Amino acid sequence: MHSAFHKTDVDVIDIPSTPGGIPIFEIGTLASRATGPEDWQPLSNLDGETGDIIYARFIIDFAVDELKRMAYGRMTHNAGHHLSGDKCVNILVRQEGCGRSTFEKARGNFRRACDTCIRTKRLCVQIGVIDSSIKLCVMPLPEAYREGKALDSIAAWVMEG
Repeated sequence: MHSAFHKTDVDVIDIPSTPGGIPIFEIGTLASRATGPEDWQPLSNLDGETGDIIYARFIIDFAVDELKRMAYGRMTHNAGHHLSGDKCVNILVRQEGCGRSTFEKARGNFRRACDTCIRTKRLCVQIGVIDSSIKLCVMPLPEAYREGKALDSIAAWVMEG
């Protein structure tokens, strides 16, 4: 992890401030519960060190250098405009909003990583409202792309993780 980050809580993305500041967002994943359907859960609820590994990968993918932090900051200040789910954080930060999330590889399942994230081998992070606040949600790869890996492996969340 980049030395500028002093992570105290794996459940929030707190990027060192750039001019104008960067809002802090809770981050979690779509994960199965013991009973019932998949639901948003904070990263700390994942088994073992999986939450820490996903958090570190988020920083690498979206905030490891000043240009990415600035792009991430711009996205966070307009997060309310991105709640439709047609653009993931990868598209908003790394591609400056050019493009839309498609889900052909996930066979239309919007609760899985989008085609762009699968192709670029980055985490797929959607912005959504959960419990009345804006949160980030890391989407797992479609089952066919996990190569049999369980959700406690980074390979279930990002291609060639």
